[in-house]
Amino acid sequence: MILVEVIIRYNGNIENIIESLGGTAEILSSSFAIVQIPQDNIEKLEDYTEIEYIELPKNLFFMLEQGKRSSCITIDNSNIDGLTGEDVIVGIIDSGIDYQNRMFKNSDGTTRIDSIYEVGGEIFYSNDINSGNINHIDRYGHGTQVASIAVGNNGIAYKSDIIVVKIGQNEFFASTTDIMRGISYIINRAILLEKPVVINISYGTNDGSHDGNSLFEEYINEMAVSYKVSIVVASGNEGNKGHHFRGFLENNNTLDMDFNVASDISAMYLSIWSSFSDEFEVEIFSPLGDKGGPMRKENVTYRYRLGDTTASIVFRNSTPYNSDNEIYIRLEGATRFVDSGIWKIRFYGQNIINGQIDAWLPVNEAVGGDTAFIIPNTDTTLTIPSTSERVITVGAYDSVNISTVGFSGRGYTRATEYIKPDLVAPGVNILTTTVGGSVSSFTGTSAAAPFVSGSVALLMEWGIVDRNDIFLYGERLKAFLCNGAIRDNSREYPNREWGYGRLCLKNTLDLLKK
Repeated sequence: MILVEVIIRYNGNIENIIESLGGTAEILSSSFAIVQIPQDNIEKLEDYTEIEYIELPKNLFFMLEQGKRSSCITIDNSNIDGLTGEDVIVGIIDSGIDYQNRMFKNSDGTTRIDSIYEVGGEIFYSNDINSGNINHIDRYGHGTQVASIAVGNNGIAYKSDIIVVKIGQNEFFASTTDIMRGISYIINRAILLEKPVVINISYGTNDGSHDGNSLFEEYINEMAVSYKVSIVVASGNEGNKGHHFRGFLENNNTLDMDFNVASDISAMYLSIWSSFSDEFEVEIFSPLGDKGGPMRKENVTYRYRLGDTTASIVFRNSTPYNSDNEIYIRLEGATRFVDSGIWKIRFYGQNIINGQIDAWLPVNEAVGGDTAFIIPNTDTTLTIPSTSERVITVGAYDSVNISTVGFSGRGYTRATEYIKPDLVAPGVNILTTTVGGSVSSFTGTSAAAPFVSGSVALLMEWGIVDRNDIFLYGERLKAFLCNGAIRDNSREYPNREWGYGRLCLKNTLDLLKK
C-alpha cells in the first residue's frame, strides 16, 4: 500500500472520513489539513462534501546566491529608539541552526532559542538546548546564516526570541507541506507565549502558476491574518537563470518554445500556463527529432518514448482557486538521463482569445544553469511562495554600489499582477556567522529576507510590545515598510526589480511617529 501526502481545504469534521479511508489527518487550521492516505483512495475524497479541494505538495529549494547601514539600521547594536526585538519572536523556517553558537546565546550562556521543531521528528525546548545534549545539526549552514542576520547577537533583532523549524531534514529541498507545518507550529507557539511573531522563509519553487492562487499560498495568506504575525519570503534567485518563458500565440499560427537540457538530468518538469479561453494543440520534439503529439486538452495523461527519454504530459483544467489551465510535462531518463540538447514544445493556435503562454523550468538548485530556455523572459521570475499576496516579498540588491543584481527574482506575478517584490534589501557578500562560529560571505535573496525579518521584529517591538501601535503587523506593517523604502529619482516605483524601493527602518519609524 502506497501512502501519499496531500493538502486539503475542508469544512466540518474530516478526521472520521480520513480514518475510514485508511488515512490520517493533520489539522493545521479550521479549514486546512495535511492528509496521508492510500494512493488508491485519493479520488474517493472527492465524494465527500466536507472536502473542498485537494492539492499535491511540491518540492521547494532554499535559495543560495554591507547590509545594516544601507538599511538605515545602526551597526553597533544601538538601534534606533533603543529597539532590540525584545519580547518579539522571530521564526526561521530553514535547514536548522547551530544552537551552540554564541551568536544565539544570552550573556550568561543560556540559549535565546525558545524551541527547535524538526518537521517529522522531535521538538527541542530551551531546557533541552541548554543541556547541550540534543540531536540537532544544521548540515548546510543555511539556516544558521539566515538566523545570524535576523537575530544573531551582531544581527538586527539581537534580543528577540528565536524559534527554528528544520525542514527537509538533511536534504537540500523540502515539501510545501513542511512549510505549512512550520508556519502552524510557529504561530501556535507564539500564541501560547503571547508574543508577536515574524516568520522568515527562504525556500522557493518554480512548480506552479506564479500568481498566488495555489492552495499552499491560500493557506499562507490565511495564516498571515490569523494572529499578530508578518511572514517574510525571499523572492528567489531565478532572475537570470533562464527558467521562465513567455510567448504569445495567435489564431492559425504556431509558437515554438525551445529549451536546453544539460547532460546529467535524470528527471525534470515543465509547468506551462495559459488562459482557460484558449484552444490549441501541442507537440513535443526531442533533440534527435522524435515527436510526441499532437495533444489537446483532454482528461488523459499522454506518454511518449522520445529517444532515451520518457515524456508524460498532463493537461490540467481550471480549479476553484485558479481559472487558468496548466500543461505539466515530466521528462525522465528511460535508462539513466534525459536526452541532452535542444527540446522544442510547439503550440498550434486554433481558437485564441488571450494568447499568453508562460512556462517555468525547475529552479537552478534542482537543474543547474545549463538547463534553460533558449529565449527566456526575466520578468515573473519570483519563486513560489514569494508570489503569495499577503507575505512581504523581498528581493536583493548590491548595497556597495546600490545596484540591481541579476539573480534576484523579478515581478510581477503572472495574471494577478501583484506588485512583487514588495521591497529589496542587501543581498550580496553579506558577512554572516555559520556552523562552528566561522565567518562566511552570503549572497542571495536568502540573505536579503532576514534583513527585513529582523527589521519587522524591531517594528513589532515599537508598535505592539511598547504599545505605540498595537495593530502593527500583517498588511499594515507591510504598507509602512514599503512607504518608508528609499526610492531613487532615476527610477519609477513600484517596479519589477526594486518593488517600492530599498529597506530603510528609520524612514518607516519616522512615518509611524507622524
